[in-house]
Amino acid sequence: MRLNKRWIICGIAFIISAGVAQTAHAGSINANEQSVISAVNGQFEKDGIIYAVKPEYIKSVKNYLAQDDVELTAEQAQAAIAEIYANVQTGVESGYLVEVGRSSASETEPLPAPSQAETGQQESSTSAKKPEKQKAEEGLKEPEAAGIQGNGGSEAEPEGNSGTLKPEDKKDLNTEKSSSVISILELVDKAPPQTYEYLYKDTDARMQHFKVRYEIMWACLAASAFAIVAVLVISIHKKLLISHSHRKLRKLLKYILTAAITALSLILCLIGGGWFGAFQNNAILSKLADTGYYTFAYNELRKDTSISFSLLNIPNNVMDQSLTYERVVIAARQQVENDLRQGGYKADTSVLIEPLKADIEKYLQGQSVSMTKEAEAGLDLLMARLDEKYTALLKWPFASWWLRLKADYTKTVALLLPVSLLLIAAAQIILVFLHHYKYRGLSLGAKGLMLGSALGFLVFTGSNMIISGRLGEIKPPYMNSFFVIYKSGIWKAGAVTCVIGVLLACVVLAAVKAWKEGK
Repeated sequence: MRLNKRWIICGIAFIISAGVAQTAHAGSINANEQSVISAVNGQFEKDGIIYAVKPEYIKSVKNYLAQDDVELTAEQAQAAIAEIYANVQTGVESGYLVEVGRSSASETEPLPAPSQAETGQQESSTSAKKPEKQKAEEGLKEPEAAGIQGNGGSEAEPEGNSGTLKPEDKKDLNTEKSSSVISILELVDKAPPQTYEYLYKDTDARMQHFKVRYEIMWACLAASAFAIVAVLVISIHKKLLISHSHRKLRKLLKYILTAAITALSLILCLIGGGWFGAFQNNAILSKLADTGYYTFAYNELRKDTSISFSLLNIPNNVMDQSLTYERVVIAARQQVENDLRQGGYKADTSVLIEPLKADIEKYLQGQSVSMTKEAEAGLDLLMARLDEKYTALLKWPFASWWLRLKADYTKTVALLLPVSLLLIAAAQIILVFLHHYKYRGLSLGAKGLMLGSALGFLVFTGSNMIISGRLGEIKPPYMNSFFVIYKSGIWKAGAVTCVIGVLLACVVLAAVKAWKEGK
């Protein structure tokens, strides 16, 4: 079946390119599809002239809607009908609509709708009267009027030459075929543009409710800073830094400073675990292969290309050598890496588009299609449209959110990290001066570091369990897998950071013990 009827299937092309067709029973036409057929069977008025669709194109629409993998919903059928009525002028210019009468305002008698045989005979007799040169020129000027028809050659032949084709007839057929290719290539540009927002809807909805709890860290920092300053003021006022009187008061101040070191150590563990687990490029790139992102992109690209190929009547095996899994992986990884490093969004689709264009040209040449300037322009339009689709399909939904989260996290950490380290140092120094034996102050600070690291491990573990309980199925499916792997990576990085904090505290305690025994 030839699908080069630009005006008639323009509405149907909208449904195809949306990629929402579902499986149907073989040869079935539902009520929604029947409404589209009824609309095509109707009449259309433009500037006082009434038009009807040529019968052969009505049959093509019926055959398409009866395919196994096509089933229109009510909304899709309405969109297709609206697209058909909105493109009456395009159908007239393309030759798929023929005049059947005039409205009463034009004061012209209605003309009967021509049958398929009458239309073919009329076109044959008209073209037979024209000189060969004129027919060739008109074939290039109005490429849409030719169309590709399965058995169109027999209708265009005069009755006396049904046995063999004369050289001039072969020339006419080649010109018609070339013009038809130009026509259907232009169809791709006339079809409504495709969007893929539905692929990222779930991810966007989830990320809009996600928020890093910076206020908790700021609260811990503020409380620790207040405690350290208060202890310092009391110690200076009571002269506790040089005198060891007020034993009970000194003991209370020591616990307060240890608690401050614990809270500050917790902040450092959260900062380190979050930074290395969530906001490193390798934390993203190394996980993509396990999420199924490459496989999903490959399948969607082939599916979308197959839709465009069906409109052009090009077999799917033409893309087998150019649209390979390996090339899709290269383009997709470059896209994600570009997003993560620069924040710009433009996939390097040339690795896919250029070989595909070469394969299409090779196929058309193998079909004895003359690639005229008009055909080349049509092919360029096709590749530009496919480039837009490939770029949209290779978009990684998490990139924009990740960049924003990283920017906010970097600004926050740039303030939290140095202030926390400064306050820990201040608390440790005060602890040393509050103790008669200095090693006891160091030992108490190390215990605060160990306790803070242990709390950090509990926070990462609890957060991971809470997030796991709230995770639900989202689309696209590779993002569902990504979130599972991503949160697991954050937990692992946080756990490693906390373990390092505990080990550092153990080293300090061992050094203090050796110092004590040395004395």
